[in-house]
Amino acid sequence: MSNNNYSKDWQSISDIIQSTYKSKHVPHNTNILTGFHPIDELTHGLQIGQLPAIIGRPHMGKTDFVLSMMRNIAFRYNLPTLYYNPMMVLESFLYRVLANDINIPFKKIWNNELDLNESETLIGSMDKWEDKKIFLELDEKLTIEDICYRTEEGSKNNGIKLLFVDYVQLINSPQNETDEDLLPIILKFKNLARKLNIAIVLVSRYNPTSENIAIFEGKRPLLYEIKEIGSID
Repeated sequence: MSNNNYSKDWQSISDIIQSTYKSKHVPHNTNILTGFHPIDELTHGLQIGQLPAIIGRPHMGKTDFVLSMMRNIAFRYNLPTLYYNPMMVLESFLYRVLANDINIPFKKIWNNELDLNESETLIGSMDKWEDKKIFLELDEKLTIEDICYRTEEGSKNNGIKLLFVDYVQLINSPQNETDEDLLPIILKFKNLARKLNIAIVLVSRYNPTSENIAIFEGKRPLLYEIKEIGSID
């Protein structure tokens, strides 16, 4: 059967080969390694055009984990990255990133309790971060449409290739009460990742109900249990 006989919206294997290989004989590796080896071995890193999610209960260190991942990626690739967190203030973001980088407690930096050696280490870390292409979006009033628009503008003007959303329940929406209400937001992020050819990492909180709280007490959650959270999987 000829390749000319398929719908205009379909792609043949010939189209895929041409778009993937182009003039080379090996596929382009678009994986972004996170620097966390167990995760990279399992997932082969973040995939351009996909939408992985980091899910955890409140106060379990999700933001610090994301900032560590962002640091690893910045120093390995220096990819233009957009970080969205409407609960964060600029100074707090900076100190948390630096604390993560130099292994000095955040509170010690925040309270200006560093000794001379620690102060010099902090300044050295600041120097390393100055050329990193990380952009912040901290406006708490943004809707999903606003975030998508600003990310598109960032892709055009700054070459954004990676977006962290920390966390998805904080996006301003009149219908953002349950996991089911998040589905339209998730779908818009999926479409955005594919449209811009970027990776988007969503952070989501999970507050277990009385019926399923036993899932997280006394044992690690299993994959099928986490998927019960709702629209994020």
